[in-house]
Amino acid sequence: MAINEVFPNPTVKQVIFQIRYPNLFYLENKIGDFQLLVMEKFPETQLLYRQQVVFADFGPEAKIDLPEPQKGNKVWSFESPQKVKLNIISNSLDLTSEFHKTYTNEGAEYKFRDTIEFVVDNFMKVVGIPVINRIGLRYIDECPLPETLTNTRYQEFYNTALPLGRFNIQDAQNLHFQGQVKRGKHYKQWCQATVIRY
Repeated sequence: MAINEVFPNPTVKQVIFQIRYPNLFYLENKIGDFQLLVMEKFPETQLLYRQQVVFADFGPEAKIDLPEPQKGNKVWSFESPQKVKLNIISNSLDLTSEFHKTYTNEGAEYKFRDTIEFVVDNFMKVVGIPVINRIGLRYIDECPLPETLTNTRYQEFYNTALPLGRFNIQDAQNLHFQGQVKRGKHYKQWCQATVIRY
């Protein structure tokens, strides 16, 4: 079911989109052309090197021959004025945003899907990925409690299953709601919402 409501207090803190593909050895030669296509929306650029690091304690008697350190993976990094970050390496492209609060809600001015389409369409024009191994979208939410905690204020942030019609949240030390359903011979917990004051 599509949610068309634009929430006044969205809980999304960060949203991340990533596509992974096989290592493209010709990618470095195409990055300049891609940069020209996205420069207007992603004007800040950097060339970084990402290196893997291993921490290990082998004890005082261990003798380890470590290989020569390598330069690391090249990361072409682009950033928008709204701090939306785009990173490209030889086998992946990722977008990270703390600016967007919705994926494609029609009532919202800024949609993360529009940014994804802009970046991926331009990347495909220039690079032409033959195989995509994985596509992922992840939201990281932050669910703060308002400083002045009243039933009305809490419900401005959350559509809750807590029985706030029966209990005043200001008087509550602990409110907990839980549901269970039977699946075959077993019961599974299906919903839980908790407010605990310390």
